[in-house]
Amino acid sequence: MNVLITVFLAAFALFLYMHAAFALAIIFKRNDIADVAWGPGFLVVAMAGFIVVGFHPAGILVASMVALWSLRLSFYLFARMLRTQEDGRYQRWRIAWGRYATVRAWAQVFMLQGLILLIVALPVAIITADPVGAISIVAIIGALVWTAGLIFETVADIQLRHFLVVPEHRNRVMTTGLWHYTRHPNYFGEVVSWWGIGIMALAFPYGWIALVGPALLTVLILKVSGVPLVEERYRDNAEYQEYKMVTNTFLPWSPRAQAKH
Repeated sequence: MNVLITVFLAAFALFLYMHAAFALAIIFKRNDIADVAWGPGFLVVAMAGFIVVGFHPAGILVASMVALWSLRLSFYLFARMLRTQEDGRYQRWRIAWGRYATVRAWAQVFMLQGLILLIVALPVAIITADPVGAISIVAIIGALVWTAGLIFETVADIQLRHFLVVPEHRNRVMTTGLWHYTRHPNYFGEVVSWWGIGIMALAFPYGWIALVGPALLTVLILKVSGVPLVEERYRDNAEYQEYKMVTNTFLPWSPRAQAKH
């Protein structure tokens, strides 16, 4: 019962939260504010659990993990937003949607994202909704998996940032460091982190339901909004196509030998 109450409360809170983000998007004429709002939305879900059952060790642990992950991501996206124009995806959608751009942005960007966020955050809701919230061995294992994913993702982002600040690298493809073993180490790390939180949830009642969250995130990153968008962006880049021939898309692995023509 606590889980259901938490999920319903989180859904209502996210409904209000995404409307606030949508209002900012209208004011600043930037729908990519939705991207910045993504991370902190998971903290909204965690707070719903605390409101229902109060604070406990496992809840504090997972909320701290989510806070670290979300603030890192949101700071990066916010800093990028300040120095660039609205993300190209949203610009194209704004043009394609024409007179219905505002309504469709509300429904297809902000409200849809709120729903997806709620599903992905199911492990957080299940953990924080437990009235005892003890930290078990399973929860510790999940936390360690989350830590490994976050480190992998963070190192990948740092390596890419250092690569891009070199003027000669601006139009080049990053192929060193973790990017030598997978074309998308940042996405791989993010997926691993959320499976870690999913493993943590297995220590609590209805925890198996929580696996829907990381499973959905994995599908979205691999098939919808993560990897496919990057691959499409570099479709006509000859250097990237050569990199693609020898480097795994997602799972880190030793590069394949370059095919001879």
